[in-house]
Amino acid sequence: MAKRDYQMGFFGVAFLVALRVLIGVQFLTAGIDKLDPSFSSAGFLRSASGPLAGFYQSQAPLPHQWDQYLLSPLPPGESFESERVYLDRDKKTKAWIVGKKRTKIDRVGHIPFPTDAYGPWAGQVASDWYEVVKQFQGLPGISDEQQQASEAEFNNAYYRLARFMEEHRGDLADYHHEASRLSEMKREAANGSPPFAKERIKAKKAQVEAIPRPWVAEVAALEEGFYESLAALPTDEQTELAAQASGVLYPATTLHRIDNLVKWLTLIVGVCLIVGFCTRLAAVAGAAFLVSIISTQPPWVEGIAANVKLIVGYQGIEVLALLLLAAIGAGAWAGLDGLIWGRKVES
Repeated sequence: MAKRDYQMGFFGVAFLVALRVLIGVQFLTAGIDKLDPSFSSAGFLRSASGPLAGFYQSQAPLPHQWDQYLLSPLPPGESFESERVYLDRDKKTKAWIVGKKRTKIDRVGHIPFPTDAYGPWAGQVASDWYEVVKQFQGLPGISDEQQQASEAEFNNAYYRLARFMEEHRGDLADYHHEASRLSEMKREAANGSPPFAKERIKAKKAQVEAIPRPWVAEVAALEEGFYESLAALPTDEQTELAAQASGVLYPATTLHRIDNLVKWLTLIVGVCLIVGFCTRLAAVAGAAFLVSIISTQPPWVEGIAANVKLIVGYQGIEVLALLLLAAIGAGAWAGLDGLIWGRKVES
């Protein structure tokens, strides 16, 4: 077939350029929003549904697997009474007192690590913290005093964790009761239930899932303070140790990599579409990104909210628009692609 220059009218070109720029602005705006340090795709990944839900959810594991371990009831605290340690808050001694009876100074006390007295989740949290301490203590160049200080920081953090679990023992029991009610409702629905049962289960599930979130957030705050205290142990002269400690305390995870990928992909795609540079590649990358978003909430899966289906519909149209821009090479008009490679297109 003979080659010829592809001719397009003024309004056709104007439409393509406007479409390219508008989609680029949308991507760029989304990328700028994701520059916020608090941005995380964890919630989005964890709410995935459909055939790929397991894969997406595995990329954002919950802190210390609380979704599994918090459902286990705490054993009776009285059965560990002989192991309790009471903190003497007397300013003169500041000693740890081991005894079998509760004191006026500390009516709760705590049970030394390791123990299953506070349930599997607290045990998992403490084990994860202690593993971090051991890695910290194994760093080259760390002094004996810093190793001892890290051990003391762990004990302080663990003590606060134990107190927290004791103070919320009754709340945890209520949570387990509500979780049992939800399981019972699901069993009843499986054996046949009225049409409105699904809505009741959905509402109950949302209620139960919301109960432990404040506890998880509070333990996360304890963890943050604990890690900050460890990060502060290297001196100003121990720059290499401080850098290695940062890698131990704040390791790069799959979720962090996904967050960075999403952040920079949306920014780069947005800029490229706006200026019309590498438009074909940018448009295909943007379309692939949107397809991955759609695959987390497939519109054909039962239980997807109507507003989510509407958003997915818009995203599907945007995918087609991006593929159109890629097929035509829309950066050839009012874009850097046209200046660099010209507008000649094979037809």
